[in-house]
Amino acid sequence: MALKLVALAMLITAEAITIRGSSKPTYTVSGDHILDETTKKDSKPGSAVVFKWEEKALFKQVQWQAKMGDRLFKASKVNQKAWHSCGTFIGFGDSSWCGKAMPETNETTPRRGMKFYDVGKPVSKPATNSADLVGLSFGIQGSDVWSETMSNKYNLKTELYDCYFEGDHGPMVEDLYSKTGCTKDQRACYQTPYDAKKVCVDAGSSDKIVAKNGRQYEPLSLALKDRKPLSVHLKMDVEGSEWPLLEKLLHNNWDMAKIRTLDIEVHMQMEPTPGGNKPQNDEAGVARRVKIMEELAVKFAVTGSTLEHYHKDLHRLFTRKRQKDPAFEIVKPNLVYTSNGGFGMDQYCISYVNPKLL
Repeated sequence: MALKLVALAMLITAEAITIRGSSKPTYTVSGDHILDETTKKDSKPGSAVVFKWEEKALFKQVQWQAKMGDRLFKASKVNQKAWHSCGTFIGFGDSSWCGKAMPETNETTPRRGMKFYDVGKPVSKPATNSADLVGLSFGIQGSDVWSETMSNKYNLKTELYDCYFEGDHGPMVEDLYSKTGCTKDQRACYQTPYDAKKVCVDAGSSDKIVAKNGRQYEPLSLALKDRKPLSVHLKMDVEGSEWPLLEKLLHNNWDMAKIRTLDIEVHMQMEPTPGGNKPQNDEAGVARRVKIMEELAVKFAVTGSTLEHYHKDLHRLFTRKRQKDPAFEIVKPNLVYTSNGGFGMDQYCISYVNPKLL
């Protein structure tokens, strides 16, 4: 199996175009795929390529669950117009950004963990004055690399939303704005003012913040109210609450037009209900969530995901387990998975850009 992986990697490299010339190029591009062995966990721009599982099946698959996983994987493929229009892509943490969509910055070198990929000819960028843009980050907990980066690299004002965090450290409970600025790669520091709101986002129809179960909730439409077209960089990591939000957003062209980039952590097994977090995880319930992801890939343009690194890690893990125990099987498979190998699709991060920028 190891020889097969090496052979495939050599084939991809041989066919690829080396980008960002240097004596030791760090990545290559083949079609809409980036081969970069220097990143192991982060989101990667482009379409994911996953090695096939050619050993004995890891568990007995259920047809509809594998079908849903394959549909999700297909909906994660990079948008071809974005691939040829963005010029440069940025991979960082859980996000893959289209360079054309990002605000101007005076920084000439990447921050720690940030990778720049030139996949085509440089393109002219629309006017992207950071003063005209805002970053909305839903789901913070004790830290939020996304909003820190928007603040410190792109000088973007950010608004942070989280009504569940109860710790005593982090941007939700401490003022981490520094009037004197932040040193490069400094964490827990914002050099651009930000607002921390102990409010969660929901899909309500109210035009005001409402209280429920001892917490405050703000409809996404209210957070987007009075924003200009293409003015909002939006991140959502809300533990399953994304489904009603996205479902409603996809039927609101006015709100969609305001979103410049969109970064989401997907939770296929989770969704809040009136009775608590008790999602409908049968075929009909899962199909509804899969359809939302498919529609997102149509209304927005996929730029990248964490799927390739995640699935490669699983492939290595399961290969080692089979080498130690040829009878090894997965006891509790994911809710949805790929038919190739049964690799999980329950949780991953995916990024989009508004196609009006392309």
